[in-house]
Formats: sequence, C-alpha cells, structure tokens
Amino acid sequence: MKIVFVGSLVDRETLKSLPDASVAGNKMQMGFVKGFIHAEVPTEVISVEPYGMWKGNDKPLFVNTKTYYDEDVEIRTLPYINVLGIKQLSIFANLLRNLWKIKTDDDLVIVVYNTMSMFALPVLWMSKLKKAKCASIVADLPLQRKKSVLHTIEDKLQQKLIDKFDVLITLTESITRDFAPGKPHITIEAGCDPNDYMKKTVVKQNKQTKDIVFSGTLNQLSGIELILEAMKRFKEESIKLHIYGDGPLRTLVQNVVHDCHNICYHGRVSNDEMLQIQQQADLLICPRCADDFTTKYTFPSKVLEYICAGVPVLSNKLEGIPKEYENYVNFSKSESPEDWAKEIYRILIENPGFYYEKASKARKTVLDKKSWNCHGKKIVDFFTNYLKDSKSGRINDKL
Repeated sequence: MKIVFVGSLVDRETLKSLPDASVAGNKMQMGFVKGFIHAEVPTEVISVEPYGMWKGNDKPLFVNTKTYYDEDVEIRTLPYINVLGIKQLSIFANLLRNLWKIKTDDDLVIVVYNTMSMFALPVLWMSKLKKAKCASIVADLPLQRKKSVLHTIEDKLQQKLIDKFDVLITLTESITRDFAPGKPHITIEAGCDPNDYMKKTVVKQNKQTKDIVFSGTLNQLSGIELILEAMKRFKEESIKLHIYGDGPLRTLVQNVVHDCHNICYHGRVSNDEMLQIQQQADLLICPRCADDFTTKYTFPSKVLEYICAGVPVLSNKLEGIPKEYENYVNFSKSESPEDWAKEIYRILIENPGFYYEKASKARKTVLDKKSWNCHGKKIVDFFTNYLKDSKSGRINDKL
C-alpha cells in the first residue's frame, strides 16, 4: 500500500510564522501522516501552504513551491497565485498535475483533508483515472452562518462531496450517518503525540491561587461568554481564570477583565508554551455550548490536549464528544453560569484530590489509546481490509 496525503500541512517551525494557519488543524494532519509512516506505509504529502488572501496587504501575491521536512515527514507544497478565484483555480490545476505524476499502484490510497472542492475534486477525478481508492478526513464542515452566494454554493458542494469518496475518516459518527449513510468509515475524534508531554517534567509551584485556564479562539462558538459570567459568581480572588487566545470577542474579554480582578487575559502564545501552561493549571475548561451543527459534527480537539496535561477538565456535554470521555472529563450539569460556578468550586475546593486522581488516570489511558501511532495502525488496517474486500467484490462501489 502507498498513501498520498493532500492537505494544508507545514512543518512545525514554518507553522510559527503563518498566522493564518490552524495550529489544531496542522497538528491533526501531521498526526495522521506520522501515524501512516509509523505503520510502515510509504506516504507522500502534497500540501498547500495556508495564507490569507492577498488584497494589497502583507500577504504574498505569489506562493512558490517549497519542500519542508519535519522529522521523517517530507512535505512538498504547491505554487499558486493568491488572489480570490485565481487562487482556487491555480491550486486546482496544480494539484491535478501533481496527482497525475504519481506512479499508479494497485494499492494506492489518496487521502484528502476535508472536502473543499479545490482539493476534493482533483482527488476524486485522479483516483478514478489511476484506479486508486480515495478517502477523505472529514474534520471540519462549513460553519452555518450568513455568506455570499459563491461561498454558500461551495459549502453545499463540500457536504455533497462527502458521499463521493470510497471511504471516510470522520471525527464523529454523525457525519457518516447524516451525509454518507452506509459508507465504509472509521471514526477518529482526535489524537495526541505522547512526546509532547514527555519532553519536560512540569513541577507545580506552591501558590495561593487556583488557576483555571481557557485556550482557544475567542468567538461565539467558544463559550467564552459563559465562563466570563460564571467567574463573576466568585468574589474571592483565590480562584483565577487565565484566558489565552485571540478572536472577534477579544474586546469583550478585555472589557470584562478591566472590571474583574479574578480574570486575566494573556493573548496568544505558542503551542509549546501553551502545553506547559496547561500542565501548570489547576483546571482546564472547554465551555463551548451545544448547537445543532458544529458541536454535532466536530470534536473539540483541545479537550484531548487538556486530558494529556493530567489536569482536571471541565466541559459542557456535546454530541460530538464520545461517551467514553465521561471517564476522562467532568461535565457540567447544564450550560448555565450558575452550574459552571458550582462545578468549578466542587473541583477546585470541595474535593480536589478525587478530581486530580481521575485526571491522572485519564492522562495515562489517553496517551496510550489515543496516540497518532495507535490511530495510524487502526486506519492502515482499515484501508487494508477495505482493499481486500474491494478486490474480492464484497463491496459495491457507490461511485
């Protein structure tokens, strides 16, 4: 078997200089690729370096092809002209050309990260021409919000293309059930690299405060407004909330911080620094509130990152979080600020020993069961069985 991975992956050093790139998305893509390689499957990476659109600003107008290395991963990027419309067409054409050059193999699987049409359509077409199998990692569905006509058409196309792939790798079971019922799939909600948590031993300092940490994008989906309201219920300054991240609600956060002495805003920090901060915390929170779309079809990857820190985690109960996480995470009874304040007090003040023991056990379990190497083997075995069944005629190809 050979795997060709198509996505927007860059090495970790380059990622630090790309403000438009998703840190979580890049980590996930790197995890999948390294998992395939660890499973001893030759893996070629074709990537698009992620930049915001050039509009006479500081974004590059021409993005040249480059080759990056991250340990045993070689990443070859596509060139494109970074202007709306032309960007999508140039990526589309260059991806077609690069996929055409790949040597045909009886067991070739082309894997694309998400179903954006400029990535997915070339993969679907070339997999047919080369008689290869194609798979999509459906990690993000387009957000449900008011958009232009062209963006709305693209969103609908992305959802429609999910069912066109031979097999799927999904973050939640709901994706396959609602968009591609009966499609062969494997669900991988997120993964971790145990090495990220073995590099340094974090020694907690004796301190007078109980530190709660939130990290992520400050937007309507994050639940940041919920935790700000919950913190207003605490009069004592011994319980402090530390907020890391940036986004549309930054001004709101800064205004609240001005009036609340138990809330601190730190802005953005590097992922390496964030991992250290998380391990120094007393409680890590994911206050994201349930909706009918995003939380149904996605898994908040920072929840798994939090668990790996070995610190108690508090979250709302979301449809995209598997039931097994009840063993690892503490869930609030409701999405009300009052219940969140009660849960925070229970974890940090009333019975901290119980919750720290639960967190320690969760960390050990997750680092073992949810590593990218473990996931890589599962997916490779899934591909291998699918290829065998396909050759024997036991699978009716929907395409």
